[in-house]
Amino acid sequence: MAKFPVGSSADIGDTVPADYWQKLGTLLNSGGGSFYNVQNPDFGAVGNGVNDDTAEIQACIDASAIGDTIVFPPGTYMISSPIVLKPFRRYMGWGPAWADQTVIKVANGSSANFQSTSTHSGVLVTESWNTNATVPAGPVHIADLLLHGNRDNNATGQHSGLVLYGEYWSTIENLRTIGNKKHGVLLTRTAKNNVATITGISDLHFHNLHSNNNDGDGIRQLSSGAANNTDIVFSGRTLLYSNGGSACVADNPGGWMFDSIHFWDNGEHGVYFDSGSHAVKIHNLYGENFGAANVAAAQYFGVRLRILNDAVPPQISNATIQTTDPAGTASFVCYSFVGDGADTHVYTANVHALGANTSRGRGIVWFANTAATFGVHDANSSVTDFVAGQGKEYTGTGTHAFDPPRVLTGTAAWTPGAIGADAGVTTTVTVTGAALGDPCEPGYNQVLAAGLILSAQVTAANTVTVQIRNVTAGSITPTAGTVRATVWKH
Repeated sequence: MAKFPVGSSADIGDTVPADYWQKLGTLLNSGGGSFYNVQNPDFGAVGNGVNDDTAEIQACIDASAIGDTIVFPPGTYMISSPIVLKPFRRYMGWGPAWADQTVIKVANGSSANFQSTSTHSGVLVTESWNTNATVPAGPVHIADLLLHGNRDNNATGQHSGLVLYGEYWSTIENLRTIGNKKHGVLLTRTAKNNVATITGISDLHFHNLHSNNNDGDGIRQLSSGAANNTDIVFSGRTLLYSNGGSACVADNPGGWMFDSIHFWDNGEHGVYFDSGSHAVKIHNLYGENFGAANVAAAQYFGVRLRILNDAVPPQISNATIQTTDPAGTASFVCYSFVGDGADTHVYTANVHALGANTSRGRGIVWFANTAATFGVHDANSSVTDFVAGQGKEYTGTGTHAFDPPRVLTGTAAWTPGAIGADAGVTTTVTVTGAALGDPCEPGYNQVLAAGLILSAQVTAANTVTVQIRNVTAGSITPTAGTVRATVWKH
């Protein structure tokens, strides 16, 4: 029933044997793997954007077995309650999802059926979430579907697009989630009764995910304690935009990897990783126009990583984020790295922040949150159009260690005047970020006569004292010029 056709033929030339299609069908159907079409007369889904296809789709899924593929031909399938996915199956539409070929859409006025004690439901939910299981049911493979929450006609709904309740090893490809009352994709430990919980979520692969125009976040994962929340991989093009919340929010993420992510016009943050980010890798990121909600006195982040004391520090490379600073009192930070442990580290390379040159925008902030050391490993980061002192900031109660050493400079005009025998004159140069104990070196843009010695020392925070000393037996008057102080932060 509803298996791949066996015995069909095609006029495609002598290069393919006459029994090619029969053998292919037999091969694909071997081992019990069958193809179930939701529009098969045995089930009867229509996909015309009008009929309620909920029962028909669910009947097709329930009739399938482990290893089967549930096929959604092109169309718009209206549903009035969540579709429950059974594990170890493939759910396949006709892609790409962003071409709106295969759409599963919540019907008008279905809010009451998309609620739960845990205040989250979904267009597609996994079986273990639906049954309040304390262990995941098993992985699913979803491809080429568009999940539409129809939020405009379901004002009290509590639905996300896709809800994964601890399913390990799932693969989601060419998926778009749009118009949901909650989030585009919800990764959760809490079942629909708000009581049953699983260990965590791990080993998921998203490829070409689009999540936009949802009332909540594009992607949301929040867990408590030491729950597993590891090895979530996003490849291809990840587009997260125009969501009322953030592009992506995760708590305690470990081994999360983004490659090629673009976010824009989200109400709150871009990528917000809280409470113990470790082994996180973000490559090829472009972010813009975050913080669109502009709540008074709120602070919004393009990327925020709160980092554990861990042997595998986060890495971010080839990234550009800009702030827009809309009218209001909110503040904006392109990149915020928070060191939360006794010996935390973060690696950045080719990272750029673009501001609007206002007091409410900051570029890159490294915040040492404890009295210990925060290791800053930074290569080729740059900032543009920020108020002086707010492009790069090294703050907090701890200290910062730099690899490679960070170079700070400052200059000042100087007219030393006459210097007597065995005497010296001094001036001070402001070098922002300099601290007692930092090595420094002076420079002077005029030639000094023989017998004059130039030296420098950090004598206070942000202050370098430069001295010219005369070690000859007579008075010398150096030419007026500009003195430069260079300080290294290790």
